[in-house]
Amino acid sequence: MPVASGPAREVDDINWTWPAAGAVVASFDDARNKGLGIAGKPGDPIFAAADGKVVYAGSGLRGYGNLVIVKHNNSYLT
Repeated sequence: MPVASGPAREVDDINWTWPAAGAVVASFDDARNKGLGIAGKPGDPIFAAADGKVVYAGSGLRGYGNLVIVKHNNSYLT
């Protein structure tokens, strides 16, 4: 399994890693964008940002397309 580039960050005992190799094309904006947009093309690998449990996978949340939500602890979802 490839290792994401960049240093990992420790927050609340979670070892965060970058989930994809693409450039950030849309930044977080509380009013408009609740996450980051990362450039990529079909077939590019995507990794969980940290260990956790998948709590949702699907396309049923309007406006999000195909989505996987990982619960890392009681405070953090990605």
